[in-house]
Amino acid sequence: MPTNTLTDAKCRGAKLGPKPQKLFDGGGLHLFVSSTGAKTWRVAYRLAGKPQTLSLGPYPDVTLAQARGQRDGLKATLRDAGDPKAPRRAKRAALTLQQAGETYWSGRRDLSPSYLANAHRALERHIYPRLGSAPIASIDRDQLLAVLDTMDAAGRHT
Repeated sequence: MPTNTLTDAKCRGAKLGPKPQKLFDGGGLHLFVSSTGAKTWRVAYRLAGKPQTLSLGPYPDVTLAQARGQRDGLKATLRDAGDPKAPRRAKRAALTLQQAGETYWSGRRDLSPSYLANAHRALERHIYPRLGSAPIASIDRDQLLAVLDTMDAAGRHT
């Protein structure tokens, strides 16, 4: 399959349609244009025989040349029998519930300040003392239900 078939003009001119579309550059790299018009670089590859996709970032923040460079780096990692998603997985595995909660609530711009304050206060009083320092990957359904059942028994339903 030929590589480097895209041009910057084709990337800029990609229009949103009723369905998402992919503009292929070769070597697994493509520009994904969602039905909302967002453009994201993605690389498709196989790891242990299973198809995988890795997002490289939004276009035009990540240029065509940068996306090609990242694709080539990813392919080199695969040749060395590495997992390109390993750094992201390691970062997520170390993420605690409290860190994830802070990140989530700090990004919410659609809620009033009083609602955000109430939600933050409830998490600090009821959830974070018991589960806040636990890595997200280690929290299971039973642990979360135990905390929520305690809140429910105390009459704190919201």
